[in-house]
Amino acid sequence: MNSMIKRLKKNPIHLISIGFVALLLLSSGCLDNNIVDETGPDATIHLANDSFSKYEDIQFKIENTGDTVLELGRAFSIEYYDRINETWTRIDLDLVWTEELLILSPGETFDEQIFNPASDFEGKVNEGEYRIKKNLNCANTGERLELSKIFYVDMDKSYNDAVLSLEKEAFNKEDNIEYTIENTGTVPITFGRMFEIELYEQDENVWKTVEMQMAVTLEMIILNPGEDFKQYFNPSEHFAEDVEAGLYRITKSVTCTETEENLHLEKEFNISEN
Repeated sequence: MNSMIKRLKKNPIHLISIGFVALLLLSSGCLDNNIVDETGPDATIHLANDSFSKYEDIQFKIENTGDTVLELGRAFSIEYYDRINETWTRIDLDLVWTEELLILSPGETFDEQIFNPASDFEGKVNEGEYRIKKNLNCANTGERLELSKIFYVDMDKSYNDAVLSLEKEAFNKEDNIEYTIENTGTVPITFGRMFEIELYEQDENVWKTVEMQMAVTLEMIILNPGEDFKQYFNPSEHFAEDVEAGLYRITKSVTCTETEENLHLEKEFNISEN
């Protein structure tokens, strides 16, 4: 009788153990079934910096971080945060976009989105907080994604830039060809009087340096923001060899005084025989 009682006392423990193990196995199976590898449609906007000068070209990228194909156009909007009224106000942009539909597969990035506050904002550019807004659609379901990214415009942030220009695009070999360098940034730039002329060899698809016989001084020129510098050359007088008709370009390097960053400037032009 005592042995029977002992067996009855042990059996419940054994049954509970079996039930507990079964419950663990069932729970494990449920967890496995509930694991979701898919993230659905998702995307994000990337900027190189959080703060920009109003003169800077601001490039942003759209990355498809989900697992579905996304559709998007080139249009986007910019909004400014009015701290006094605590509202976002849409900025009118002087930009024109093509109507093409772009496809972005999972993991892909679209990086052809760019704007410049000084040249692309209609009206005054205020210092402060802005945000980029961009709409995308899931190709499979039509679900709409609304992306936004905050950035700041800092009026005191330095910005180095320069432009090399010519008065026209075509010359003859007897012309005095004057080029202009304009400091379009917010910090001084420096450079010398040396420059290079290159001729495009169409058969070889390369640019060939033209040998010059032109004496220039070794002075260093400092160009403050908004200032410009002019210099000229004459192909017939200053090219070491006979002047060929064709496509040329002038190239010049300038240096930012604050960052010592070099800017490579170039401008193409044509020389005709007459």
